[in-house]
Amino acid sequence: MTANETHGPQLPASEDFTLARARAHLRLYTRTRPPTERLAPIETAPLFRAQGAEGRSLLTDLAGRRELGLYVCGLPGVGKSTLMLHLILDDIEMGRACCVLDPHGDLIRAILDRLPDDETTLCRVTLFDPVDTDWPIGLNLLDARTERARDLAVQFMLELYEELFLPDHQGPMLHQSLRNGMRLLMELGGILPELPMLFSNHKFLAYRLMLSRDPWVRNYFEKVWQQVTGPGRGDYLAYFTSKLSCFVDDHLLRNIVGQTQGLDLSAALEGGGVILANLARGVIGDLNSRLLGLILLHKLERLALERAAIAPGERRPVHVYVDEFHEFATEGLGRFLAAARKFNVGLVLAHQRLETLAPRLREAVLGAVGHAIFFRQGGSNGFGALPPLVWPRFGERDLLSLPSYHAVSRVIGADGMPRLGRLTVPRPMVGGTGAGDHVRLLTRVQMARPRGDVEREILDRLGWTIPTEKGDTP
Repeated sequence: MTANETHGPQLPASEDFTLARARAHLRLYTRTRPPTERLAPIETAPLFRAQGAEGRSLLTDLAGRRELGLYVCGLPGVGKSTLMLHLILDDIEMGRACCVLDPHGDLIRAILDRLPDDETTLCRVTLFDPVDTDWPIGLNLLDARTERARDLAVQFMLELYEELFLPDHQGPMLHQSLRNGMRLLMELGGILPELPMLFSNHKFLAYRLMLSRDPWVRNYFEKVWQQVTGPGRGDYLAYFTSKLSCFVDDHLLRNIVGQTQGLDLSAALEGGGVILANLARGVIGDLNSRLLGLILLHKLERLALERAAIAPGERRPVHVYVDEFHEFATEGLGRFLAAARKFNVGLVLAHQRLETLAPRLREAVLGAVGHAIFFRQGGSNGFGALPPLVWPRFGERDLLSLPSYHAVSRVIGADGMPRLGRLTVPRPMVGGTGAGDHVRLLTRVQMARPRGDVEREILDRLGWTIPTEKGDTP
């Protein structure tokens, strides 16, 4: 086999592999980039080469101010995902940190098919794929290390419940219980499946209160929670714990949020890594896709705010791409947008129609992002907010009649002034490197755990045992 030939006929089994052996296998079937090799500049990228002088100038300005955020909007099949594909592959090739959230799976598949086939690049990429249920990767919402991060986690959970359930079905009692339960578990290094156990199992709660040093949490559970008595207690418990069932009843989600360790976004992205999150709702279900996407966005917001401890000049750029972002949109997204630019985190938010956003969130998005790229639009409610963004050069007729893979854009230049112009998006290059197989293998070895080990650990933490079959030895 020559140095330029790629993959062998069959990947080895992950359970038989150590990280060292996985990387040794990778070297057999991929190129190794010399350390002194210079990465290609933006001028050589396919997206840049497809432009005229105006488009090249716009892309140069966009590349120089990515932290301002980019909003991409257009009808299906007009080139939004292709534009994102070009931007993502350029980030990967240039060694930038980036994270991609895809609720359909097609964008992730296209990226994997076109990854550069060299060991240096592939070792930077992590594939978070809930479809791989035999090797789940942990995503612990309760791993907050600082008081500020813990406050954000509680605030996220309350916002999540506002999205999942009708606001008038909640109230101060539910919020108070959630707040104190989460703070207790975060103090003790707990996991989400333990949260309903705090309110339904007295022995489980008593043992954890013995370990807690937080007087406010102890006071709540020992004084306030114990006052929930009488004939209505059972109804309240059923009402309350049912709100947590989405995290514990579904085995796919439980095995991900039920791990104490797993995907560390901060460590990966601060180190220049690439995270590809395949949240294909057609495979894992609408609710699971949305919940995982919301948790990932929350942890990315936490990453951005933790960068306050890093000197501004040392904050490496991190680019976050969210396709069909309305699937994961809450009011917290507006807060994330406002904070991201301060800490050199550039969001790229793409979806089809503006009216899919609630009015308040719509205003937050359009008011917070610096750059905007519009593909062909459909006349509908909410559309009228877009033409003023590209006026006076473009109007409603332009946005309604753009050919596919052509767009109009508003880009903030280095001088802080908006510039308007047209962009052309070339069709993606032919894929087929097969590098995605190696990414999956490396991710399993470095991040994932066998499903059986995860499920046994969750049961042990809950104090449960699996009934033995008749005739089995104990």
